[in-house]
Amino acid sequence: MKEILILHLVLCAMVTLAQTPANLPDTILYDEDASTMGLQATYANIGVIADAYNNAKRIEEDSFGLAPNSITDIVFPATWSSYCIDSMVLFILNHERSARGGLDYGDGACKGWTFEGIEFNMDTIAQSIADSCLAAGTLSFGTVPRASGLIDASSVLGGSTCNNNIGARPGCCHEHLPRYGTRRNYTSSAVSDTILLPFWIERVLYQMIYYPVIPLVSGGREVALLQDDRWQDDGYNFGFTDDHGPAGAEGFIAVGIASGPYGPGGSIANHADIFILNYFDSAPDAYACGYLPLTTCCDPILQVDDMPIAIGTYDAEVFINSSGLVDMPSVHFFAGEQICLEPGFEVSTGAMFLADIKVCAN
Repeated sequence: MKEILILHLVLCAMVTLAQTPANLPDTILYDEDASTMGLQATYANIGVIADAYNNAKRIEEDSFGLAPNSITDIVFPATWSSYCIDSMVLFILNHERSARGGLDYGDGACKGWTFEGIEFNMDTIAQSIADSCLAAGTLSFGTVPRASGLIDASSVLGGSTCNNNIGARPGCCHEHLPRYGTRRNYTSSAVSDTILLPFWIERVLYQMIYYPVIPLVSGGREVALLQDDRWQDDGYNFGFTDDHGPAGAEGFIAVGIASGPYGPGGSIANHADIFILNYFDSAPDAYACGYLPLTTCCDPILQVDDMPIAIGTYDAEVFINSSGLVDMPSVHFFAGEQICLEPGFEVSTGAMFLADIKVCAN
């Protein structure tokens, strides 16, 4: 049976957006070289992936009357193959968001805000959704939980006053967004417990940004590029509010990936790769919410000797060794086999440190 790429789209209500890059009038098909036949759908290396992204930028510029080369080209790092999936997604999304900063699609200049990073608790939620989708054989909200409800229920990200309310509210550790992510999958007749398509993550994100044929329906482009929109100009802020962390960076993302038999016993398909992208708008700094930014990407061995160790979650596949100083709250070490606190390691009074043996989150 021929392998088929299926994109399940999240349906959303029609809205009027401002100061976020507009939806495309037409799909921009993946094309590495518009002038050369036969290169339109190859995925030979990360260089040609970049060519396809940048070719799409030229078409987008022409579609909206933007100056040629005004959307900044993407250049993937030479170490790209060593990136974990979370970091790949964060890099591409932050580039695509910042690449359009200052451009006017008809509703004012885009902000170009980036995401703050990857958050551990949100990552756990996204992974649970991916696992549920794979086991159930569906991406349907009626069967698999919505991210918004799981975020509200989280002891770190939610709170008693959330309930999908608009704006910042004391007692809630996120602000309202019109959507909290998107879900995609690829199914195949092949049997495998790992991702099958080459450069699948890069391809999924390309389709999110450049394939929204019907404006404001798929949700993919808005999820990727949402900035500080307002809902039908009624004064309610339904986008990001830049009130947490460094200026020009707001919100945390999370990625869930699940691969294997789709549905109970593979009843729907022999294989599926599930991609879940979720995010949330951070609560204001004044609320002192205990977010856990993921500061590492599941290296085999980590040596953490900083004085002090930066707040966050340090995640290693095998070992973490440290002689550093925990002088801030919420420093967490997770390792698959061993955590060694070496001579000199210290936790200051009032700081919180957690060490746990568990499978790498990424």
